Amino acid sequence: MEKGKSFTEICLAVKNGFIYTLADKVCPEWLDPQIFANKQAARIISSILGPQPEVHFIRSNTLLNTDDRQRVHSDMRFEHPSHPFAITQNVCLCDCGPENGMTELWLGTQNTGVEVRPQLGEPFIDETVVEERRKFRPPLYPRVKKGSILIRDLRLW
Repeated sequence: MEKGKSFTEICLAVKNGFIYTLADKVCPEWLDPQIFANKQAARIISSILGPQPEVHFIRSNTLLNTDDRQRVHSDMRFEHPSHPFAITQNVCLCDCGPENGMTELWLGTQNTGVEVRPQLGEPFIDETVVEERRKFRPPLYPRVKKGSILIRDLRLW
């Protein structure tokens, strides 16, 4: 924490290129500035979205390895622009790979819209669309080390 500033002052100020707006229920002990105000990530995201991108929400994403497969889905449930407008930054708290539930990445799918869903507002991608896509560009399962930062376009499946 910066000396002489409260946690709230740090979080609500522009920090390394990000404008922070945090929910009241966020615990200060979990908001390490090296994670949530990472300078390298801020530079990359700013080059994609423009200067001073805003952080609209912070949440955890715990992936659990299981024999049950999560259906292919997109976090965008609405028609979206054809250019990047929302970025997800994930910080890996442990080494990750397919064996412990790493996020599946479908490269190039940011260019698809609501037509790939069975119903408007539905997060899941139609199974026939998934199988056709898998034939020419299957998903990637990256291996990343603890402390790595993954930056992805929120439009990706």
